[in-house]
Amino acid sequence: MKRPPHGPDELVIAGMLAHELRSLFTPVLARCAAARRVGADAAGACGAIEDGIRRFLRLAELVLATGASAGPATCDVSEIVRALSPGAEAPPGIRAGIDGLALEHVLMNLLDNARRGGGVVSVRALRAPLSIPAGAIVSCSPWNAGAEVVQVLVVDTGRGISPEAMKTLFRPWASHAGGSGIGLALCARLIHAAGGLIWVASRPGQETTAAVCLKPAASGFCQNDHVLGEHGDRDVRAAA
Repeated sequence: MKRPPHGPDELVIAGMLAHELRSLFTPVLARCAAARRVGADAAGACGAIEDGIRRFLRLAELVLATGASAGPATCDVSEIVRALSPGAEAPPGIRAGIDGLALEHVLMNLLDNARRGGGVVSVRALRAPLSIPAGAIVSCSPWNAGAEVVQVLVVDTGRGISPEAMKTLFRPWASHAGGSGIGLALCARLIHAAGGLIWVASRPGQETTAAVCLKPAASGFCQNDHVLGEHGDRDVRAAA
């Protein structure tokens, strides 16, 4: 997919929504085909279709609301992590200040990237002081390193990410695996709206870690509000 001409932020949002329409409605279409085949059992398939459409509409609302205050939201991080990755290390009772659907979408994207990277994928959720490894690419600038945050780490032992690709990791239209280059930019947008950040560290040929860091309480820890413009958010590299 070619990057569109430079333009207002609305064009980036439109591209993101188009990307999500494709990924969310592909299984919806499969359910429609199933409904035509099963006759009397069509009600179950139709229910799944309706659920998929409602999820998309809710996600669209979240994306479109990221430039404004959407009010407080919390979710059970442990429950979401275990549902997406049954073997994950996620002690019960970990909650964060983010809409549950937004977090689920972000983690699904990170898990999909990790699985395509090859190797073994592991997931861990915890509350711990914010610590960003040297050399990691960070989606925004944290201002109080060391504060306790909710973290979800997705680790894979696959091929890793090249240093060149790391430079544009969170920028819209910068594809790194043959896709549209929108997925991580949308993830960053959703996490920034909740006052959090994402960092990614990679050792090519060895290991890649993608971490979502979120506030467990009311106060955020990003330096300011981050809205993706035509060039995307700044990619901040942790000090070596």
